[in-house]
Amino acid sequence: MPSILITGASSGIGAATVTLFLSRGWRVLATMRRPEVAVFPNHPKLILLPLDVTQRDSIEAAIRYS
Repeated sequence: MPSILITGASSGIGAATVTLFLSRGWRVLATMRRPEVAVFPNHPKLILLPLDVTQRDSIEAAIRYS
């Protein structure tokens, strides 16, 4: 199954990209500083992760998860 990691998924282009890849059957790891479950409908191939690209520990945690 193809997978993609999308940063800045809470709004704008990031959110639109999440929706597009989910509609095409991809596994999507959607990252945002403070994950909001309400941003996207429940989807079995969607994984929401916290990620602040300015914080090394946050980056490392996201890499470990994926």
